[in-house]
Amino acid sequence: MNLVEQPDSQLTPAFLNANKKAAQSVRPTLLCLSHLRWGFVYQRPQQVMSRLAKDYDVLFFEEPLHDDIDYPWLEQIQPTEGVTVLVPRLPAGLEQTQTIAAQRELLDAYLAMHAPSQLLLWYFTPMSLDFTSHLEGQVTIFDCMDELSAFKGAPKELVEKEQQLMHRADVVFTGASASGRPRASSMTTRMQFPAALTSTILLPRGNHCRSRWIRLRLRTPVLDFSA
Repeated sequence: MNLVEQPDSQLTPAFLNANKKAAQSVRPTLLCLSHLRWGFVYQRPQQVMSRLAKDYDVLFFEEPLHDDIDYPWLEQIQPTEGVTVLVPRLPAGLEQTQTIAAQRELLDAYLAMHAPSQLLLWYFTPMSLDFTSHLEGQVTIFDCMDELSAFKGAPKELVEKEQQLMHRADVVFTGASASGRPRASSMTTRMQFPAALTSTILLPRGNHCRSRWIRLRLRTPVLDFSA
């Protein structure tokens, strides 16, 4: 009997597609907390996450939008393969504490439903600590591409949040001189690179994500930039 006549063959398209989906489901999840929206100017966050989406399931969590609705819900958009943009849609008029609680509940529910095998945290804004401080990622990255505390209308607690994130982070990236930044923990690696990327970012793979990351960052560059 030839291969075409064997319906139970392990080489059937259905079997191969199932295996591919199973392999994708165990990819590490990279949760990116951003103050910039994916549909805004295509710059560092989109450049970095688009590259990492080749090996990671990227969740791009944006700041909330307030609508004339009764209940919070989480909008899900897939702008490119491997990237899911999550936008909290919240009722208008919520107090700050309610906004924080709603974001935490929406994010926790999403993570519980998808149960990532490994979770990495990539912060572009330290204000996201308000609703993610309870999450324990194998690796925590603070990408300080902008000095947000210097922006007009910046929250007064931003500097304190930045300091907290500096001490939590395993690696800190900066887009300008780091001399004016809060002091990072002695266990934190700090790297400087411009806002545009043209090379490759290396992140750990495997079951011992955190320990492998530490070995990588102590022995060799983790990020390479070519102008």
